[in-house]
Amino acid sequence: MVRETEQIVLESLCEKITDRFEYIAEIYVAHAPSALDVSWLHITVHTTEADSLKQSLEITTAEKSAVMVDTGRAKPLSIPFDVMATIDGPGHRQGINGTTVYMNDRVMSADSRELDTGLLMLRQKLAGECPSCGDSVESFSNHYKKSRICRERERI
Repeated sequence: MVRETEQIVLESLCEKITDRFEYIAEIYVAHAPSALDVSWLHITVHTTEADSLKQSLEITTAEKSAVMVDTGRAKPLSIPFDVMATIDGPGHRQGINGTTVYMNDRVMSADSRELDTGLLMLRQKLAGECPSCGDSVESFSNHYKKSRICRERERI
């Protein structure tokens, strides 16, 4: 028996995640292997309500799930994903391998980032567009090496 992959829209996925917790410090999306060649999204939710350093979260009931990401192209991307909650503190390196889509304003030593802003940045990266300058990018690694300003603007 072949099972269909359950599709969930990016905003709905984030809503399901935020509904599970009273307090979230950060939501970080690792896009592996890179934003332009993504084959998997690993979503990490930093919250004091997690049971451990690595608590797997079942967001859908299907064995296989994919998130639908509308990047403005003709056809939305369908990307497999997993979600993990952790009691580990927030803070990730921004860039080609990941994007903080949400940062709570109560996190010390970090600028806050609203979910809408972070999701827009993620969409832009997955579409090959620099969220800072709007340029079309073939390699974020090369772009960030050449453009210190873009690299620094993405930091929170």
